[in-house]
Amino acid sequence: MALYRPIPFVHHQLKKHLSLASLVVDATVGNGHDSEYIASLLGYRGQLFGFDIQEEAIAATKEKLEHALCRTTLYHESHANMFETLEAFAGRIDCVVFNLGFLPHHDEAITTLLPTTYSAILQSLCLLRKKGLLIIVAYPGHGAGKEEYNLLTQLFKDADTTAYYITSYAQVNDCKNPPVIYCIEKK
Repeated sequence: MALYRPIPFVHHQLKKHLSLASLVVDATVGNGHDSEYIASLLGYRGQLFGFDIQEEAIAATKEKLEHALCRTTLYHESHANMFETLEAFAGRIDCVVFNLGFLPHHDEAITTLLPTTYSAILQSLCLLRKKGLLIIVAYPGHGAGKEEYNLLTQLFKDADTTAYYITSYAQVNDCKNPPVIYCIEKK
């Protein structure tokens, strides 16, 4: 297949952007699949920071990262605390990844929410280095996800073109509200 599905597209972007010594934030570790993939791209000098409010997510991710070569630090807290937690790395983070929504195969009522997502995204932009990459996978197919999608669409449409290069990627011929991926490069 010549075109990427959503998650393989994200992984393709990560593989192109990251080096063995990259500093990366997984802002929503979920079941740990993205964290595991990111860690596979990093070497001993690389570092992965992960956030999630659900204990099950932290535990699943910790298990997946058990044999990672890179340094890993998981925070059982909201990504809305990201800047405060990682302030020492401000302007040095290579990539921040958000996979919004709810934890698959768990309570779908526990989901990312507009106020904390908005705050965390703004914090991410402050943490990124020049040429750093912010990747957000948004899911407009559920209530909270639709709110996040609407905010992100407006936020990125109005963003300063001299500060950021922003693209989106989505399957347009799917009537079931497919995920939308935003890639933001800090200039």
